[in-house]
Order: sequence, then structure tokens, then C-alpha cells
Amino acid sequence: MVDAHFSFQTSSFTDSEVDLAENVNGIAGKALAQWLAAWLGAAGLDASEVWAEDHGWDFSVMRGETKYLCACSIEADEETREAHVSLAKHRSLMDRMRGRNAYAADDPVVDAIRSALAGNPDVANLASEV
Repeated sequence: MVDAHFSFQTSSFTDSEVDLAENVNGIAGKALAQWLAAWLGAAGLDASEVWAEDHGWDFSVMRGETKYLCACSIEADEETREAHVSLAKHRSLMDRMRGRNAYAADDPVVDAIRSALAGNPDVANLASEV
């Protein structure tokens, strides 16, 4: 389940052919995920190494004891490059049953991602669903 989703256009974050070959579906977004993980790490969050998934490129983010999964992908065609960043907060079954550790729209990790993307000059037409 995705808690937050960002989309934007970009001409940057271009993956090499070798990087694209790492992804089973050839989905771009590794350069975006690496940049975002590094930015979040510099902002004081614990971001893991990036790994390939069938839907794009993922990495985990820790804020204190709370774990998140961040997924990045870029849809590239001849006219535009639309990028997507989604974030899901991990909640145990007991958390869900008891209503604990719920996602909130003002989540600090979402705010950090929004700040990273909004501050990057290679990000245009940033839209979010939180």
C-alpha cells in the first residue's frame, strides 16, 4: 500500500544501459533512487542501498524505529520523461489492528522527499498525492 506518491517531469536521472539491464523489466529510475537515497541520508535519515524490483528501483528509509519503502521509476518515451516516487510506511499486523503507527499526511519522511524534489532544478511540474 502506497502512502504518498510524487510525479514530475525530468530530463535528468538518466540510467546507463548496464543499469537498465539490472532491472528485469528494463525500468529506468536507478539514478533517481540513488540521488534521493543520498539526499535523504545527508538530511539525517538512514537510507539503504538501492535495489532493482520489477516495478522500478527501491530502497528502505529508517527514521528512528520506523521503516519505510521508497520506490522510484521513470517512464521514458520520445516526448517526455515522467518520474514517479512512492513511499510506504511499514506497519506490523498488530499496528494495523490496534491503529498504531498510522501514516499521517504531515509525515516527516514525506516532507523530506517533497523538499528534495522541490529543491532540485531538474524536477518540473511536481505533483503529489499524500
